[in-house]
Amino acid sequence: MQAYKAGMRKDKCALCESPIEGLGVCGQCRGDMEALGGTPEALKRAAKALKWVLEQEQEE
Repeated sequence: MQAYKAGMRKDKCALCESPIEGLGVCGQCRGDMEALGGTPEALKRAAKALKWVLEQEQEE
């Protein structure tokens, strides 16, 4: 149940939905997460920054 709540679906990457075996994220998304800091806190900061950037683009 915890995996489902985290957005995991069998045989699909939880982030980009590309085909994978089992539960989790694909290698590309895992590498991207590690590049952004690899911790929940770092990913939250990245998500917050992305949200701000997208809002700024909508205002233009």
